[in-house]
Amino acid sequence: MSVADARSLPGVRGAWICLLLSSVCLLGAVALTVAVAAGVTDPTDLVIDTAIHDAVRGHPLLLDLSRILRITGGPVFVTIVSTSVVVLLLVTRRWGWAAYLAATALGGALISESVKTLIARERPVWPDPYSLAAGFSYPSGHSLAGITNWVVYGVIVLFLVPRSWARVVAVALMLWGVAMAPSRLVLGVHWPADVVGGWLFGFGWVLAVSAVGLAVVIRSRAARAVGPDAPSPSRTAG
Repeated sequence: MSVADARSLPGVRGAWICLLLSSVCLLGAVALTVAVAAGVTDPTDLVIDTAIHDAVRGHPLLLDLSRILRITGGPVFVTIVSTSVVVLLLVTRRWGWAAYLAATALGGALISESVKTLIARERPVWPDPYSLAAGFSYPSGHSLAGITNWVVYGVIVLFLVPRSWARVVAVALMLWGVAMAPSRLVLGVHWPADVVGGWLFGFGWVLAVSAVGLAVVIRSRAARAVGPDAPSPSRTAG
């Protein structure tokens, strides 16, 4: 995030709020991960998943929408889109925003794959599946990527596009990212705890990166406000 962009960004209070919310989300994610690994969530997950699987039968539009969300939240799609956006930001000299998206997207993917490998939870199995998915189940990679990619697209549009319609587009992008989670339950490829874990890890990581980014911007603005010719405390003391 450049200093020019920082004029519309939250200040010190915003950075602390991001840090606090990040801590809450990540602590919640760790607690949920322990519960999933211990099998505590299994009975509730089975009841909720079965109810959803039965409820969406006969709703083809809902299933079709969920399949579209599956594609747009998949690793190939988000890699192409995020890489393209990062390149566009670099070309337009928005260095900080490019680093912001790269950090949230790459960090989110690393968290997802690491926790999946660590927990190695099996996916739901249905006699009449609406969709198929490979790999381990916890946390939901689509739910996590929806936050670390799509929600961040919305943040970028909100702060960088000076148009009246930018807020509507930003909200739409964010809602699309959040909707990845329920779509995974509709398709029957994840347990409820998986998508909640994806949300917690995703929001926790994005908020942590936001807090660091805001701290860097605030420090840069303070340095520019003081100026290179300002006397240092040691010089004034002498």
